[in-house]
Amino acid sequence: MARITALIFAKYPKPGTVNTRMVPPLTADEAAALHEAALLAVCECVAGIIGLDTRLVVTPDEHVPELHKRFARHVKDCWPQGNGDLGHRLIRATHRAFSGGADGVVLLGADSPTLPTRFLTHAAAALREHDAVMGPCEDGGYYLLGLRQPCPALFERIDWGGANVADQTRRRAVDSGIDLHELPTWYDLDRFEDLERTLHDLAETAEQSLPALVALRRLITTYVER
Repeated sequence: MARITALIFAKYPKPGTVNTRMVPPLTADEAAALHEAALLAVCECVAGIIGLDTRLVVTPDEHVPELHKRFARHVKDCWPQGNGDLGHRLIRATHRAFSGGADGVVLLGADSPTLPTRFLTHAAAALREHDAVMGPCEDGGYYLLGLRQPCPALFERIDWGGANVADQTRRRAVDSGIDLHELPTWYDLDRFEDLERTLHDLAETAEQSLPALVALRRLITTYVER
C-alpha cells in the first residue's frame, strides 16, 4: 500500500472525563495525566512506523487547536470527531481519510500504549490482501480496526463500550461479505489493576527508550508504588 493513514481517537484529557474507572484510587487529575501520557506514547510509537501518516481525532471539537499544538511533533494533523455516537464519528473520520487520498486506514485508541508495533505493521501488511483487519481486546472490544476502503457496515448496530463490540463487528463483516482478518488479542489500559501489567510490558517493549514511554513508565510507577 502506498499510503496508510493512522487515525488515533482520543478524548481531551480533562479531569473527571477520562480513565474514570481508575478513580479512586487515582484522583481525577491523576487519571487525566495518565490518559495524556498514554496518548502521547501511542502517538510517538505510531509516528515511528514508516509508511503511516498519523492523525489525532479528538473530542470535544473545541480542543482541536490546543491538542494539535501539543502533539504536533508526532501527528501530521488533528481533526475533530464531530457529533453522533462513536460509530458515526468513526465513519466520518475514515471517509475524510480516504477522500484525502489514503489507500488504507488504521483506527486506534489511546488506551493501548503497550501495543507491540509489530501488530501495526502486521495490520498494514494484511490490508494488501484483506478488506479489513481487527485487533480484538480482552474486554470484548477492539484496539485496532483497519480498512482498505470505506466499510460503514462495520460501525452500524454496534453497542459501543460494551463487551460484544468485537463479536458484533465480526457479524457485521460476515453479513456484508467483508473479508476480516484478525490480529492477536491485546488489552486496554482501563482499570487500576492494569497498571502493573502495563509496567511489565513497558519494560519489555523494544521501544522502551522512547521519551514518551519512559515518561509513562515513570508516572505509572509513582501510582502503583505509593
